[in-house]
Amino acid sequence: MTERAPGRQRALGIHYTPASAADTLARLVLAGRDAAHPDRPLTVVDPACGAGSLLAAVARRHHGPVTLWGADVDAAAVAATGALAGSAAVHVQQADGLLAGRAEYPGLPQEGVDVVVANPPFLGQVRGVTVHDRQRAAALRDRFGPAAHRYCDPAALFLLAAVDLLRPGGRLGIIVPVSLLSSGDARRARDEVVARAHMVDLWLPDTPIFEAAVEVAVVVFERRGPSEVGEVPPLRRWVGPEAPPPPRAPAGTRPTGGARVSVAVGV
Repeated sequence: MTERAPGRQRALGIHYTPASAADTLARLVLAGRDAAHPDRPLTVVDPACGAGSLLAAVARRHHGPVTLWGADVDAAAVAATGALAGSAAVHVQQADGLLAGRAEYPGLPQEGVDVVVANPPFLGQVRGVTVHDRQRAAALRDRFGPAAHRYCDPAALFLLAAVDLLRPGGRLGIIVPVSLLSSGDARRARDEVVARAHMVDLWLPDTPIFEAAVEVAVVVFERRGPSEVGEVPPLRRWVGPEAPPPPRAPAGTRPTGGARVSVAVGV
């Protein structure tokens, strides 16, 4: 992909996903699903696709036919993703994935997709060049309502937008700042996410993935069914630079709701 000026890249909050992290996220989000249905067609969306590394990683790991959708605000990113090689059908557009709903992805299945993957921009809202202007802040409040609370990290809103794209039983794999998992301003967005989806995997790399000094987590959610009730599935959690096969969670450690996210990171 064409290199972008460092100042503009900072303003857009962009940090490209290394191949190893993209492959790990793809492995986690497909775990279990591909073991049961290795050849079934797969539908995938990345609402902040960059150069398409996450979409490509999922396509490489899945054994059956794959249809990919992507969105990005940057025209060069859209061109790079549209050029993805292989057997996958690719539909990519220049659009703001944070504000785009299902209607903005032409041909997206009405019931939602099997997988969403994302490494959303890191756009801190306290100070600096990444702070939204009034017009964009108003657009986010219109789109997300009370979840767009005060200095809520937009990565939390990406979580909400991504979960809305999933079919029941579909999975989201996303890279987020660790601070988002316990931030007070992101609490409303987190609560909405866990009301719609179970957190099933949490990987804390405990080492920088990007050049930026941002501590991140890789999280996998599974969308609940419309009338799903009952026991919350075990949360698989591990720390370290390498992500091993997910271990089984110990019995009795199954918090629910927004508290589940904070407990996952030791808060």
